[in-house]
Amino acid sequence: MYALDHQDRFPSSLDQVAKYLRDYPLSGTNQFDIVYRGSLNELKGIPRGAVAVIRDRQTFIAPSGKQARVYCMADGSSQIIESDDDFKAWEAEHIISTPARQ
Repeated sequence: MYALDHQDRFPSSLDQVAKYLRDYPLSGTNQFDIVYRGSLNELKGIPRGAVAVIRDRQTFIAPSGKQARVYCMADGSSQIIESDDDFKAWEAEHIISTPARQ
């Protein structure tokens, strides 16, 4: 929703999306990192469900005993990912660096 209202750009801070989260207001416990700061146009040809946009700073132990973390994807979905390698392999596939702006 934010990107559609802002020339296809994703937010650079969570404060920018606060009005879109009326049912889930931001609080001091919301500790997330924005990991994609590009635009929808830069994702052409890439399935949006494969691109992480936001990740939880905190990890937790899943019932399997592995570390787990929540990620929000460019299609608006969220995923809980379990990892044995501190999320390095998963993030290498799902976090896209955006080109430097000139």
